Amino acid sequence: MLCLLMAFVAIRFGSYWLLLATLSGFVFLGPVLCLGLYAISAQLERDQRPSHRASFRE
Repeated sequence: MLCLLMAFVAIRFGSYWLLLATLSGFVFLGPVLCLGLYAISAQLERDQRPSHRASFRE
């Protein structure tokens, strides 16, 4: 949602360089932000109870 809002604002004000920078930033930040979900998924595969503390240690 945030990506769409920022894209709309950038297009509305004619700031296409900001749109390009924002989209490329989300491409790099997306996988980093999902690391916790990947760790929780791995815990579920191993039949463990998922916990945030364990996902930060992995």
